[in-house]
Amino acid sequence: MYDKDKDSFTLMVRDLVTGTLCDKPRADQVSNISWAMDGKALVYIVTNEERRPYRLVIFFYFLLQTAHLCFILLQ
Repeated sequence: MYDKDKDSFTLMVRDLVTGTLCDKPRADQVSNISWAMDGKALVYIVTNEERRPYRLVIFFYFLLQTAHLCFILLQ
């Protein structure tokens, strides 16, 4: 979702089966997003207040999204 006031995106994932928004992952100031591992992982970059890359995160989905694991790879 794009925020015009902050000129940034908020990452939210929707479950296409139920149509509801998932609790995680959810992040503000996201600049890049990519699905990896055949849709089992989501990789994204969070920017700081100066809009520079600040954090690289990989979010894994397991067991049909009933369990998940998140790593901050770079900060």
